[in-house]
Amino acid sequence: MKILLALCLCLHSLTANAQDWPRNPKTNKVEFSGVLPWPAAVKTEAQRQALVRRWYLAKLTTASVASVDADAATNKTNGLLTYAGLPKVAVLRVGTGDSARFLVYHAAITSIKAGARIRLDSFELSQGDYEATPLEPFLSSAAKSEQAALATLRKRLVTAVKGWN
Repeated sequence: MKILLALCLCLHSLTANAQDWPRNPKTNKVEFSGVLPWPAAVKTEAQRQALVRRWYLAKLTTASVASVDADAATNKTNGLLTYAGLPKVAVLRVGTGDSARFLVYHAAITSIKAGARIRLDSFELSQGDYEATPLEPFLSSAAKSEQAALATLRKRLVTAVKGWN
């Protein structure tokens, strides 16, 4: 009986970790979305684009400014840019060396009258130089050591879609 209880608690823990990530109610896929209202002081299109750029670099990626700019320059003509000329594919890194994990995802940002509409989806996870794999199946099977990295990535994205700072 004790073994059954332990197994149930373990399964509940794994399921809870998988469900902590916000999901699109129509697709049931992991998706972060929201609208960040334009601050009153941000009145022009140039100011809006500058604000989104600062936010993107601070919240959505761990890539260097030079790397983001190089990606944007390379993808200028092929439709792989989102609002403010930023790459649609963003990368977050957590950890260092062999234990580094990379979350690669699609960032769709559009300017609307009320603010910047954000949708982050199509998540893939990779470790070091290994091939990226879809995040969805990994959420329910992540080892304890992986759960901390996933929690860090999730918290960062939740914070990102809640505000400019």
